[in-house]
Amino acid sequence: MSGSKVIPHRIEVLSDDMAAVLRRKTGAERLQIANRFAGARAMLLTHLRDITGVLRTSSDIDNDYIERWSATLGLLDIWHGILKRLHPSP
Repeated sequence: MSGSKVIPHRIEVLSDDMAAVLRRKTGAERLQIANRFAGARAMLLTHLRDITGVLRTSSDIDNDYIERWSATLGLLDIWHGILKRLHPSP
């Protein structure tokens, strides 16, 4: 992602291509896109909280199975993030 940078008080752009697309949008369209991103993020965080809750209360979860499928689906970062929430470092 060359050319990407974070500017304080601005929306972080994921790539130069995304920045080019956003530049062609009106302010109202950019605001709508930002609101959709915020909604998706909130939904993701809710799902992660729910998954963590299920794992905390269930004793018969096959972590090796989930680890294998997470790797297969390219979701290891998310799975490892959930495990960190379950077992935070001191």
